[in-house]
Amino acid sequence: MKKLLLSLLFLNLFCLQSYLIRFKIGPYPSNLQEILIILNLVPFLFLVLKKEIQIKTPKILLSFLILFFTSSIIVQIYDTEFFFRYWKFFIFASTLIIIFSNTLKSESEKEKGIEILSLGAICFGILSLILNLIGINNTFDSRLIGPLDSAVYLAVYISPLLIFNFSKFLKTLKQPYFKNKYANYTILLAILLVLTKSMGAIIGVSAVSSIIMYKKFRQKLYNNKIKKTIIILLFLILSSSVYYTKILPTLQTTWSSLDERNEIYMTSNYILKTPKNAILGLGIGQFQYHYEKNVETAINNKALNYKVLQPHNIYLLFIFNFGILGAFFLTGLIFYTLRTIFREDKINFKLIASLAVCYFFIHGIMDTPFMKNDLLFLFLLFLEEEF
Repeated sequence: MKKLLLSLLFLNLFCLQSYLIRFKIGPYPSNLQEILIILNLVPFLFLVLKKEIQIKTPKILLSFLILFFTSSIIVQIYDTEFFFRYWKFFIFASTLIIIFSNTLKSESEKEKGIEILSLGAICFGILSLILNLIGINNTFDSRLIGPLDSAVYLAVYISPLLIFNFSKFLKTLKQPYFKNKYANYTILLAILLVLTKSMGAIIGVSAVSSIIMYKKFRQKLYNNKIKKTIIILLFLILSSSVYYTKILPTLQTTWSSLDERNEIYMTSNYILKTPKNAILGLGIGQFQYHYEKNVETAINNKALNYKVLQPHNIYLLFIFNFGILGAFFLTGLIFYTLRTIFREDKINFKLIASLAVCYFFIHGIMDTPFMKNDLLFLFLLFLEEEF
């Protein structure tokens, strides 16, 4: 039974994007990932009942559960579809986290699990590339997108796993590159990330990678002009890419992603001017309802887009879903993450998890596609391993 549990868990991790294979069971909208998690739960509960596994509930999940329950009780719900959808995402992501953390207990076992996640991301990215090359899922700017989803979602899926493998690669530099699996995983994931053209993800990964390299090579960097020059050139290349792909289109056209974000932030600011909204939030999954209702008043014009599921900022995401409690909770998470990064001198598992979480915070300044089965699992996974 333990072998069956591990096999199903590894299948779940490898096929994390099975979330995209969607169907209905009667009136209930489901997906393949939910079925795999339920199947994974059967041998897990069997071993729990036989007392071969003792369940320890992750602290992060308990904290989020309190936030979800508190918001659900005190805030009026207008959009029940998104309310139940967000609860469903949280329940299934949490279930997989509990199975992961109670089945893979040692650090080496957990790293093995994340390696399987990485292999799944690489295979999914290659599948996405093949579909793009044969003319399926093409975009006007030739970005790499996952089947049925967006380039940003694919980038957020890849990025924390890229950070993990890059960190492990730096720990194993003495191995020949062609024999170093982490080097190979890093190169493939980096190529796929660049092909998504998601500047938020690329900036986030670049910032975190700089922290990793500084911790690894800080003594050597001080006295090496060539390495300093290379870092400066990479920074200039990245800055130029951001300018030409994000800022310039905003100046030259009537629509860009930054224009849309500006409307989202203006509307969010307008909504938060109501004290009740600033203190209690809007409720779980209620941003779309309130955005559509307030956007024209907030910007005094027709909106570029009326269907906006998330506020495109992690602080706003926590405030609107959980109120002021969510804002305090997120502030605490950020403080703890930064403290861990500054305190840890060696590249160990705890530091790698903190760096992955730091990526979510950096990219979360402009994108917040976390409330989905697959991406919410990754966010909660690295948060839990950080603690």
